[in-house]
Amino acid sequence: MGDVIRDREQLIAYSADFFRRERRIDVRLETEAVGLDPRRRTVTLRSQGGPAEPLPFDSLVIATGARPVKPPLPGIDIEGVFTLRTLEDGESLKRAIDAGGVRSAVVIGGGYIGLEMAEAFAARGITVTVIELLPNLLSTYDPEIAALVEEELLRSGVVVRKGVRVEGFEPAANGRRLGYVLAGGQRLETDLALVAVGVRQRSSWRAQPEWSWAPPGRSRSTHGR
Repeated sequence: MGDVIRDREQLIAYSADFFRRERRIDVRLETEAVGLDPRRRTVTLRSQGGPAEPLPFDSLVIATGARPVKPPLPGIDIEGVFTLRTLEDGESLKRAIDAGGVRSAVVIGGGYIGLEMAEAFAARGITVTVIELLPNLLSTYDPEIAALVEEELLRSGVVVRKGVRVEGFEPAANGRRLGYVLAGGQRLETDLALVAVGVRQRSSWRAQPEWSWAPPGRSRSTHGR
Protein backbone atom coordinates (compact mmCIF):
# COMPACT_ATOMS: atom_id res chain seq x y z
CA MET A 1 0.00 0.00 0.00
CA GLY A 2 2.88 2.31 0.74
CA ASP A 3 4.65 1.25 -2.49
CA VAL A 4 7.42 -0.43 -0.49
CA ILE A 5 6.60 -3.68 -2.31
CA ARG A 6 5.50 -3.09 -5.90
CA ASP A 7 5.20 -6.67 -7.14
CA ARG A 8 2.05 -8.44 -5.93
CA GLU A 9 3.73 -11.84 -6.19
CA GLN A 10 6.26 -10.84 -3.52
CA LEU A 11 3.41 -10.78 -1.00
CA ILE A 12 2.69 -14.49 -1.55
CA ALA A 13 4.90 -16.55 0.79
CA TYR A 14 4.10 -19.93 -0.80
CA SER A 15 2.42 -20.58 -4.12
CA ALA A 16 0.02 -23.42 -4.89
CA ASP A 17 2.77 -24.97 -7.03
CA PHE A 18 5.10 -25.00 -4.03
CA PHE A 19 2.64 -27.06 -2.01
CA ARG A 20 2.05 -29.44 -4.91
CA ARG A 21 5.74 -29.85 -5.68
CA GLU A 22 7.40 -29.71 -2.24
CA ARG A 23 4.64 -30.93 0.08
CA ARG A 24 2.68 -33.24 -2.24
CA ILE A 25 -0.53 -31.42 -1.25
CA ASP A 26 -3.31 -31.21 -3.84
CA VAL A 27 -4.17 -27.50 -3.80
CA ARG A 28 -7.27 -26.51 -5.77
CA LEU A 29 -7.72 -22.80 -6.31
CA GLU A 30 -10.93 -21.15 -7.49
CA THR A 31 -12.83 -24.18 -6.20
CA GLU A 32 -15.81 -24.03 -3.84
CA ALA A 33 -17.01 -26.71 -1.44
CA VAL A 34 -20.77 -26.67 -2.04
CA GLY A 35 -21.91 -29.82 -0.24
CA LEU A 36 -21.03 -32.25 2.51
CA ASP A 37 -22.12 -35.86 3.05
CA PRO A 38 -20.84 -37.09 6.45
CA ARG A 39 -22.21 -40.62 5.99
CA ARG A 40 -20.39 -41.15 2.70
CA ARG A 41 -17.47 -39.01 3.82
CA THR A 42 -17.45 -36.85 0.73
CA VAL A 43 -17.27 -33.13 0.06
CA THR A 44 -18.85 -31.85 -3.14
CA LEU A 45 -16.61 -29.45 -5.04
CA ARG A 46 -17.35 -27.09 -7.89
CA SER A 47 -14.63 -25.37 -9.89
CA GLN A 48 -15.32 -22.19 -11.79
CA GLY A 49 -17.38 -23.09 -14.83
CA GLY A 50 -17.11 -26.81 -14.14
CA PRO A 51 -19.48 -29.51 -12.92
CA ALA A 52 -19.83 -30.53 -9.27
CA GLU A 53 -17.76 -33.54 -8.23
CA PRO A 54 -17.40 -35.48 -4.96
CA LEU A 55 -14.09 -35.66 -3.11
CA PRO A 56 -13.78 -38.47 -0.54
CA PHE A 57 -12.09 -37.95 2.82
CA ASP A 58 -11.01 -39.91 5.89
CA SER A 59 -10.77 -36.86 8.12
CA LEU A 60 -12.19 -33.42 7.46
CA VAL A 61 -10.82 -30.10 8.66
CA ILE A 62 -12.92 -27.00 7.94
CA ALA A 63 -10.50 -24.08 7.80
CA THR A 64 -12.36 -21.50 5.75
CA GLY A 65 -10.71 -18.56 7.47
CA ALA A 66 -12.38 -15.33 8.41
CA ARG A 67 -14.16 -12.37 6.89
CA PRO A 68 -13.90 -8.73 7.96
CA VAL A 69 -16.50 -7.43 10.38
CA LYS A 70 -18.75 -4.81 8.76
CA PRO A 71 -20.73 -3.16 11.56
CA PRO A 72 -24.35 -2.40 10.61
CA LEU A 73 -23.74 1.33 10.54
CA PRO A 74 -25.57 3.84 8.36
CA GLY A 75 -23.67 4.38 5.12
CA ILE A 76 -21.31 1.42 5.54
CA ASP A 77 -21.77 0.52 1.85
CA ILE A 78 -21.01 3.99 0.46
CA GLU A 79 -18.28 4.02 -2.17
CA GLY A 80 -15.02 4.84 -0.43
CA VAL A 81 -15.59 2.70 2.69
CA PHE A 82 -13.26 -0.31 2.60
CA THR A 83 -12.41 -3.43 4.57
CA LEU A 84 -9.15 -5.34 4.21
CA ARG A 85 -8.62 -9.08 4.43
CA THR A 86 -7.38 -10.48 1.10
CA LEU A 87 -4.88 -9.43 -1.54
CA GLU A 88 -7.83 -8.50 -3.73
CA ASP A 89 -9.12 -6.18 -1.00
CA GLY A 90 -5.70 -4.57 -0.85
CA GLU A 91 -5.54 -4.13 -4.61
CA SER A 92 -8.96 -2.50 -4.65
CA LEU A 93 -7.91 -0.10 -1.91
CA LYS A 94 -4.62 0.70 -3.63
CA ARG A 95 -6.39 1.41 -6.93
CA ALA A 96 -8.62 3.92 -5.17
CA ILE A 97 -5.57 5.72 -3.77
CA ASP A 98 -3.54 5.52 -7.00
CA ALA A 99 -6.45 7.08 -8.90
CA GLY A 100 -5.79 10.31 -7.00
CA GLY A 101 -8.03 12.53 -4.96
CA VAL A 102 -7.44 10.79 -1.63
CA ARG A 103 -5.99 13.49 0.61
CA SER A 104 -7.39 12.21 3.91
CA ALA A 105 -8.31 8.84 5.37
CA VAL A 106 -9.97 7.60 8.54
CA VAL A 107 -8.93 4.22 9.90
CA ILE A 108 -11.53 2.69 12.19
CA GLY A 109 -9.91 0.23 14.55
CA GLY A 110 -6.62 0.45 16.45
CA GLY A 111 -5.51 -3.14 15.96
CA TYR A 112 -2.54 -4.47 14.01
CA ILE A 113 -4.11 -4.20 10.54
CA GLY A 114 -5.55 -0.76 11.12
CA LEU A 115 -2.29 0.68 12.40
CA GLU A 116 -0.22 -0.91 9.66
CA MET A 117 -2.50 0.71 7.10
CA ALA A 118 -2.41 4.05 8.91
CA GLU A 119 1.37 3.99 8.62
CA ALA A 120 1.17 3.13 4.91
CA PHE A 121 -1.34 5.91 4.23
CA ALA A 122 0.80 8.46 6.07
CA ALA A 123 3.86 7.36 4.08
CA ARG A 124 1.97 8.32 0.92
CA GLY A 125 1.29 11.81 2.20
CA ILE A 126 -2.32 11.17 3.22
CA THR A 127 -3.67 12.87 6.34
CA VAL A 128 -4.71 10.04 8.64
CA THR A 129 -7.00 9.78 11.65
CA VAL A 130 -7.24 6.55 13.65
CA ILE A 131 -10.41 5.99 15.68
CA GLU A 132 -10.45 3.32 18.40
CA LEU A 133 -13.44 2.54 20.63
CA LEU A 134 -11.31 1.16 23.47
CA PRO A 135 -9.15 3.38 25.69
CA ASN A 136 -5.91 2.06 24.17
CA LEU A 137 -4.55 1.01 20.81
CA LEU A 138 -3.43 -2.61 20.31
CA SER A 139 -5.55 -3.85 23.20
CA THR A 140 -4.04 -7.37 23.01
CA TYR A 141 -0.50 -6.03 23.51
CA ASP A 142 1.20 -4.93 26.70
CA PRO A 143 0.40 -1.27 27.43
CA GLU A 144 4.07 -0.35 27.22
CA ILE A 145 4.31 -1.71 23.66
CA ALA A 146 1.05 -0.05 22.63
CA ALA A 147 2.32 3.29 23.98
CA LEU A 148 5.50 3.03 21.88
CA VAL A 149 3.46 2.33 18.75
CA GLU A 150 1.18 5.28 19.46
CA GLU A 151 4.18 7.58 19.92
CA GLU A 152 5.53 6.51 16.53
CA LEU A 153 2.16 7.15 14.88
CA LEU A 154 2.00 10.63 16.38
CA ARG A 155 5.53 11.36 15.14
CA SER A 156 4.32 10.39 11.66
CA GLY A 157 1.54 12.97 11.89
CA VAL A 158 -1.29 10.47 12.45
CA VAL A 159 -4.16 11.76 14.62
CA VAL A 160 -5.23 9.18 17.22
CA ARG A 161 -8.67 9.34 18.83
CA LYS A 162 -9.29 6.74 21.53
CA GLY A 163 -12.50 5.95 23.39
CA VAL A 164 -14.54 7.22 20.42
CA ARG A 165 -17.47 5.39 18.85
CA VAL A 166 -18.19 5.57 15.12
CA GLU A 167 -21.88 6.20 14.39
CA GLY A 168 -21.96 6.05 10.63
CA PHE A 169 -20.87 7.43 7.27
CA GLU A 170 -22.25 10.15 5.02
CA PRO A 171 -21.69 10.81 1.32
CA ALA A 172 -19.97 13.86 -0.09
CA ALA A 173 -21.92 16.65 -1.75
CA ASN A 174 -22.16 14.68 -5.00
CA GLY A 175 -24.08 11.99 -3.11
CA ARG A 176 -21.99 9.09 -4.41
CA ARG A 177 -18.64 8.82 -2.68
CA LEU A 178 -17.80 8.99 0.99
CA GLY A 179 -17.52 12.47 2.43
CA TYR A 180 -17.81 12.17 6.20
CA VAL A 181 -17.32 9.75 9.07
CA LEU A 182 -19.64 10.35 12.01
CA ALA A 183 -17.76 9.68 15.24
CA GLY A 184 -18.00 10.94 18.79
CA GLY A 185 -20.76 13.34 17.84
CA GLN A 186 -18.64 14.97 15.11
CA ARG A 187 -18.60 14.90 11.30
CA LEU A 188 -15.05 14.16 10.18
CA GLU A 189 -14.47 15.09 6.56
CA THR A 190 -12.55 12.40 4.70
CA ASP A 191 -11.96 10.93 1.26
CA LEU A 192 -11.61 7.32 2.37
CA ALA A 193 -12.40 5.10 5.35
CA LEU A 194 -10.93 1.74 6.26
CA VAL A 195 -12.98 -0.38 8.67
CA ALA A 196 -10.56 -2.67 10.52
CA VAL A 197 -12.47 -3.77 13.62
CA GLY A 198 -11.81 -7.50 13.53
CA VAL A 199 -13.00 -10.64 11.77
CA ARG A 200 -15.65 -13.34 12.05
CA GLN A 201 -15.60 -16.98 11.03
CA ARG A 202 -16.27 -17.37 7.32
CA SER A 203 -18.33 -20.50 6.74
CA SER A 204 -21.78 -21.55 5.55
CA TRP A 205 -21.35 -25.07 6.90
CA ARG A 206 -23.43 -24.34 9.99
CA ALA A 207 -26.51 -24.68 7.80
CA GLN A 208 -25.88 -28.44 7.58
CA PRO A 209 -28.56 -30.06 9.81
CA GLU A 210 -26.75 -33.40 10.23
CA TRP A 211 -23.81 -31.81 11.99
CA SER A 212 -23.59 -30.51 15.53
CA TRP A 213 -21.09 -27.78 16.13
CA ALA A 214 -18.79 -27.22 19.03
CA PRO A 215 -16.99 -23.87 19.39
CA PRO A 216 -14.85 -22.90 16.35
CA GLY A 217 -11.94 -25.26 15.94
CA ARG A 218 -13.70 -28.22 17.60
CA SER A 219 -16.53 -29.13 15.23
CA ARG A 220 -17.77 -32.69 15.14
CA SER A 221 -20.49 -34.65 13.34
CA THR A 222 -23.45 -36.37 14.95
CA HIS A 223 -22.29 -39.56 13.24
CA GLY A 224 -19.23 -39.84 15.44
CA ARG A 225 -16.71 -38.91 12.79
